[in-house]
Amino acid sequence: MSEPKQLSRLSPNRLLLGLNMGLADTLSFIVRISRRGVALKWAILLFAVFFCSLIGWWGFLKDGLTKSEALYRSLQLFVLGSGADAHGAKLQFARFFAVIVSVYAVLLTLLQCFIDRIRLYLPRLWSRHVIIAGLGSTGIQLVESFKKKNRPRHVVVIEHDESNVNIKTAESYGAIVLCGDASDPLMLKNAGIATARYLICGCREDETNLDIAMQASRILDRFFRHETLGNLKVYIHFADMAFYHLLFSHWLFTTRIDRLDIKTFNYFETAARLLMLKYPLERGKQDWEQGTVHLIIAGFGAMGEALLLQVAKIAHFANASKKTLRITILDKDEKVLQNKSDRLVQTLSMEKICDFELLNEDVENPAVRARMTEWANNKEVTAAIAICLDNEHFSAFCALELSRQVNTNVPIFIHISKKKGLARLFTGLGSNALKIKPDSVAHIIPFGMPEETSTPETLIDKELDILARAVYEDYQEKTKGPVRKWEDLEEWELISNRAQADHISVKLRAVNCYSASHPKDPGDPQIHQFSNTEIEIMSKMEHNRWNAERFLTGWKQYTGPVLWENLSVKEQVRIKNELHQSPYLVDWADLPEKIKDYDRNAVKNIFHILKRIHLNVYQNPD
Repeated sequence: MSEPKQLSRLSPNRLLLGLNMGLADTLSFIVRISRRGVALKWAILLFAVFFCSLIGWWGFLKDGLTKSEALYRSLQLFVLGSGADAHGAKLQFARFFAVIVSVYAVLLTLLQCFIDRIRLYLPRLWSRHVIIAGLGSTGIQLVESFKKKNRPRHVVVIEHDESNVNIKTAESYGAIVLCGDASDPLMLKNAGIATARYLICGCREDETNLDIAMQASRILDRFFRHETLGNLKVYIHFADMAFYHLLFSHWLFTTRIDRLDIKTFNYFETAARLLMLKYPLERGKQDWEQGTVHLIIAGFGAMGEALLLQVAKIAHFANASKKTLRITILDKDEKVLQNKSDRLVQTLSMEKICDFELLNEDVENPAVRARMTEWANNKEVTAAIAICLDNEHFSAFCALELSRQVNTNVPIFIHISKKKGLARLFTGLGSNALKIKPDSVAHIIPFGMPEETSTPETLIDKELDILARAVYEDYQEKTKGPVRKWEDLEEWELISNRAQADHISVKLRAVNCYSASHPKDPGDPQIHQFSNTEIEIMSKMEHNRWNAERFLTGWKQYTGPVLWENLSVKEQVRIKNELHQSPYLVDWADLPEKIKDYDRNAVKNIFHILKRIHLNVYQNPD
């Protein structure tokens, strides 16, 4: 497909735009009012009819009519066929009140007949709203978060399954749900794609999400979009990270398209980042440098793979002269293990990053769980267990069983898709929370709930990227390169800055420090520079992290026939950009001294980076 042409920004008449927005707000208000208290509205109508009839009947009795004749004449008030010759205050009140009741009945009936059509037409009039494609656990959580924060004001959901139980929940939050195929151009137009602010593609299939984004690009290529609306921000979810990395070079992700900003997100990657930032594997141990961190992952689906990749990016510790990370993965599907093993070894060079093994073992087997317990209780390692099985009920069973067998200092991470239900067993939420003495079992930590990973803060505001953005802006200032906004970076550049930012806390823990706006304890001293020994320790860690980052994005060590120093600068740049090769993907001891200085300078610059986001470095007490 050819790259879309850049469009000239032709602004429609501002008066018409204002009238359109005013009409949308008016109709939205009517829809909100009409959908609230439907039973109460009809009850009010029935009471008004009874009250008006009673007053009219009473008034006609005063005129000397019989009871039956008075009742008949009072009922005629609602069709404006009675009361013209009426006398007295009661009858006059009943006449005019009957007109009001009749008009109210007509309007209420019309609204009931046409309110659904009005609701479905509203997205075409809205502007700066959000469109969510797919109403799974991520989609419904985003709807709830957007509506609670009232930003943006309007939410439209496109869901292909009319029987989805989340539809009623989304509508109860005030979202408009359109049932159909989100990749259908007509459905996107009905959702108001031309004037929307955000499009979030969160369907289960990666190909569907990509197709939705492509269709949005084609539609905006043919429709005028007012410049005040800004670019449509498209967020595409990719569950298959291998497929996602293959798309890095596609123009859709590398080219700035007028009126379209495309970003990607991965629910599993976000969950893994949050987990590792909150619960570091080395757990701040002061004597861990002589040991090995051992992570045991049960289940190698999307969550297990995301956790492996995240750990491989940032779990690089102070004893950089040897591999300090061991990862054991267990899964009963031999085909899955084989397919992913080929990619991990051949494409990502995982064996150069850590000691890892893939075992075709079924965790349902008690003997396998016994081996997991034995690994976790090894006193020579700092162990952690992550349960990422598809069957969450069995995951809970495994977590509870292992918690009673492994040492109490071994954390057990369990992937849970909802904060309700099983998660309450381990977080203590609700009155029926499971009561477990913390000194008798290992700590069970649920993670990956959409309430934590699928929010506007993690998706749009990118609160996880605050430090990564500071890393990039500081680098840009020092290199004085071309000015590019954070939002304009390619995806591989974003990943690189995130990895460097996430590893800062790992470096600080290695030298008994932490970053914060204020000290955790008033006695913790603030430091403004590291010692030479500390710089050397963290520089080795930074180099190992950089190696892992390059390997995980497909880079290889340069092994060309000509020495790297003898190549021209132009040829070196070509090899890096086109072949993704570098001569510096080696151990710290084999690194030229001038290249080591890059890592040392990166460590020294930690203070300046943290200062950009108003953080300081403090030292923990001994």
